[in-house]
Amino acid sequence: MSADPMPRAAGRAIPDAIWPLSIVAYFVFQTFYRTALGGALGLDDAQMIFDARSFAWGYGPQLPLFAWLQHLVFMVTGPTMFGLALLKNTLLCGTVLTCYGLMRTRLDPRRAWVATLGLVLLPQIAWESQRALTHSVLATFSAALCFATIWWIARRPSLAGFVTLGLVLGMGLLSKYNFVLLPISTTLALIGFPELRASFRDRRLFLSLLIAAAIALPPYVWILNHPEIAFASAKKFDAAEDVSLGARLVGPVLATGQGILNFLALPLLVGGLLYWRYRESKPDAPQPLLRLMLRVMVIGLVLLLLGALAVGAGQIKDRWLQPLLFLAGPALGLWLLPRLSATGLRRLQQVYAVLLVLVTIALPIHFFQGKSRNAAPFETLVPQLVAAVGADATLIAPQWEGANILYRAPRMTVLNASSDFTKPLPDGPAFVIWDGTNAATGAGLLRATYPDHPDWTTGEVQQLAAPYPFADGKNFTLSFAPVVKPGDQPR
Repeated sequence: MSADPMPRAAGRAIPDAIWPLSIVAYFVFQTFYRTALGGALGLDDAQMIFDARSFAWGYGPQLPLFAWLQHLVFMVTGPTMFGLALLKNTLLCGTVLTCYGLMRTRLDPRRAWVATLGLVLLPQIAWESQRALTHSVLATFSAALCFATIWWIARRPSLAGFVTLGLVLGMGLLSKYNFVLLPISTTLALIGFPELRASFRDRRLFLSLLIAAAIALPPYVWILNHPEIAFASAKKFDAAEDVSLGARLVGPVLATGQGILNFLALPLLVGGLLYWRYRESKPDAPQPLLRLMLRVMVIGLVLLLLGALAVGAGQIKDRWLQPLLFLAGPALGLWLLPRLSATGLRRLQQVYAVLLVLVTIALPIHFFQGKSRNAAPFETLVPQLVAAVGADATLIAPQWEGANILYRAPRMTVLNASSDFTKPLPDGPAFVIWDGTNAATGAGLLRATYPDHPDWTTGEVQQLAAPYPFADGKNFTLSFAPVVKPGDQPR
């Protein structure tokens, strides 16, 4: 075994608990930081303001677990920015701590911390998950728990392990559909590890599957009974009918390659430069955990490519890879630890620190620069809107606009025009709300929301405007018009 490239400083030893506690401290900070920044809701948070108002077996194309958890949080915090930030950062913290626990099975606390923070090199984890994302954050946490539980069972099979696996699988199956890449890839990867796969020749595995099925069954029954709602977004996978066979084959390959490159470019660049400059000791034989992680990712990417070819996908979004390629961060750290000098490992930790500071600085810039959605001045406009339409009016608005109105005026009745569910008929005065100044948008929105009522029209369009905070005086405009039904008196 080579000498420790991370010798402890002389003097008082750092308590082992400081490493996981530092992870918790970072996400506590991010929770309060996002709350303090405030601003308007983004697209993903806007969806939660609507979906998390109640428990339901299904909410549309997304699986229900995140909305359930958000509803539980809102029961304590109310529908607030703090409630939104608290759930997201709790899940992110859980992902990082799970990876830390995984690394602790092979490394001492300090090295495990360094390896785990390889997650910081993944922009989709360190940046995108803080900036936006909801369901993908939950799917990644579920995938981390799933992989860690499988590793636990492979090393020491027990009834508790198999029960936990069932719970985690059930959780993952209700988080996001792409979660399944992780357990399938891990199962296939275990075939190449005789010393690990033997633990799964156990009848208790059927208990795991039974628990998972029991948890996932009701929402999936709902999906089967409401396919037009549950698969409303599946059209984004449709291949164009006039595309040649060659393009159908090349397109998914290029899309998958681009998605992988976007996900792994930064960790590969940082790891490659550090290895080139600071490589030192000759490594031991690859560890079983590292080999398993690498095989899981390779198999998962092959499965993803086959799926993309099957549906002719023209794009692969980075977040679709997240429940699989999150393993790349700690795997890179695990690979670098025995290969870098002490100076190289210090440089790696300095890179982590710089990236985390950059994320903290970039968040308010991203949220409030120019005409960003988060910079929209709903705080100013919503009280004016409520005064103009009356507190008893029903508002019909697209999801983002409607959620921001509901967030600022929670007692208002707001219908989500973007939802695929049948909307209730408004009782009493109703108004169509949209952003922008195009008067035709309101009439089109009303027709799309209530296609069975072609005789409903919109009345006189009114507008409210307020400047974005950092957009050189440019205004954000909310337009609204009354819904006019046959027999209504003109307003």
